[in-house]
Amino acid sequence: MSATSEILLQTLLSGVLIGFIYALVAVGLTMIFGVMDIVNFAHGEFLMLGMYASFWGFSLWMLDPVFTLPLTALMLFALGASIYHLIIRRIIHAPVKLFRQPAHDQTSQNAAESRDKELSARVCQ
Repeated sequence: MSATSEILLQTLLSGVLIGFIYALVAVGLTMIFGVMDIVNFAHGEFLMLGMYASFWGFSLWMLDPVFTLPLTALMLFALGASIYHLIIRRIIHAPVKLFRQPAHDQTSQNAAESRDKELSARVCQ
């Protein structure tokens, strides 16, 4: 197999995997809106937390993301259940059902950006 065909195959597989992630996000948003009738703008933040949990599990302890999936799912389930009980249950009967967590959004985005900068600095050295 030549280098060009190998790069083409890797690019196609990467595109398919990214497409699966987009499909997973779309299905999650559709289910939340269909079942709970809430537009959850924090959905992407939870997705990012799950991806970072798998990433850091691999980076720090060399754990395969497939094997960390149950632990990550349990952690995010606990976080989601606590946010439901503390926040969503109180606003579920509101006339406008837009759910946004500005503090959670900003905190997780800042944490992700600072980790990216630290990781980039380590790689560039």
